[in-house]
Amino acid sequence: NAATLRRPADDSLGRAHIGIFIMHPYSGYINFQGCTDLASRGYTTLCANSVFTGNPNGYYGYEQHVPGIKSGINYLKNISASATLPAISKVLIFGHSMGAPMMTFYQNVAENGPGVCMGPEKIIPCVDANLYNLPKADGVMLFDAHLGDGLATFTYVDPAIHNNECLPRNFRFDMFSAENGYDTTTNGATY
Repeated sequence: NAATLRRPADDSLGRAHIGIFIMHPYSGYINFQGCTDLASRGYTTLCANSVFTGNPNGYYGYEQHVPGIKSGINYLKNISASATLPAISKVLIFGHSMGAPMMTFYQNVAENGPGVCMGPEKIIPCVDANLYNLPKADGVMLFDAHLGDGLATFTYVDPAIHNNECLPRNFRFDMFSAENGYDTTTNGATY
């Protein structure tokens, strides 16, 4: 994984002791705007790419991201004081978009153990190889959160598209067609 650490020039705002780890499951986040904006507000940020950056279909579950998140948290926790900045005393994990369910997965497992994702009631139990004795974050920040891969994938489905070809559209299943119940004046529908 590639990562960039950003620390404020001084601790005049009294926030440099708070480290924020930011990573997304498959998008590059080294230069994510939140990294620079939070650092400019006095926080320490560590922004990383995952091993699946650029490969949204390369991982089977969030548990494959756990080693990267664990490394980021441990890295921040081990930043000691310098002449102008304090040591990191609190670590937050920041999940944006699809990073939100990934970070909440991590924190849930870190706080409650791998059993939270392995029970017989789970459709696809997690693989627990890297899920024991994880360092807990002191907090979780979520920004424009997806509710998870399953729901996100379902909301991207357009029944008018057939075989991943946008054209020609099957107008019998077009959700935005007035003939099928869509009302352009209210942007609502009765199907």
